[in-house]
Amino acid sequence: MNDRDLASTITGEVFHPVRIYYKIINSNKLIKCFLALKCMTYDALHNRWVWLYQREAKKIKFRVPYSAIDKKHHPIVLGSFYIKNDETYIEFRSFERAVAALQFFGKNIPKNVAEVDNAVIVNKCFESPIEFSVGLDAFFGEIAPVAPPEDIMDRIEQAVEGLDDSKRPEVAFSIIEESAKQPLPKVERFPVHTNDDDIMSFKLKLILRDAIALEHWKGNVDYTLFDAMTILTKDLVKS
Repeated sequence: MNDRDLASTITGEVFHPVRIYYKIINSNKLIKCFLALKCMTYDALHNRWVWLYQREAKKIKFRVPYSAIDKKHHPIVLGSFYIKNDETYIEFRSFERAVAALQFFGKNIPKNVAEVDNAVIVNKCFESPIEFSVGLDAFFGEIAPVAPPEDIMDRIEQAVEGLDDSKRPEVAFSIIEESAKQPLPKVERFPVHTNDDDIMSFKLKLILRDAIALEHWKGNVDYTLFDAMTILTKDLVKS
């Protein structure tokens, strides 16, 4: 029985470190975008811009409502934006905050100023309490470059070439199943963009990975993406 306390945020989400990386087109205009938002402020001590749960961002709904959070905890930092010489990213303590940020900053940062490029997530749950520094570097370790997506369609096309139409679906499904049963990397990096379809795809990726991490936390270490997808599909059919 797992009687450890699962680490979570003050707004109620499971603690999952996430970074969203940006390509900066115009850094001066990016700062102007931040200055125009009352929920953004510069933290000179740590050389970062912080996205606060207030003003424009107050409309965002998390598991624990804004009204239910004790005033002594405000202002709550939802994300930290670091603008460095070699990279620019905003990091979060939960998957939900990352999805909310894609939607929020997608509306408030024009693509001719800065554009989302990729995301890095940690596929693990953590025990509470956690010793925090300001940044989340300790949770990411060495971050691999963006891996080119595996072209499953090419594999399927090659495998079904010359087969009867009646046999093709079974072969295609077996390849998809094999791929989905592979263990996820501890730190995963993949491309992300800010149109509605891409945000929904990103959200679905995180929902599935949250489910996997929670099962592993409970001790079900053989639980895979395929298991999570199977359960999600069944739930969607029932609804």
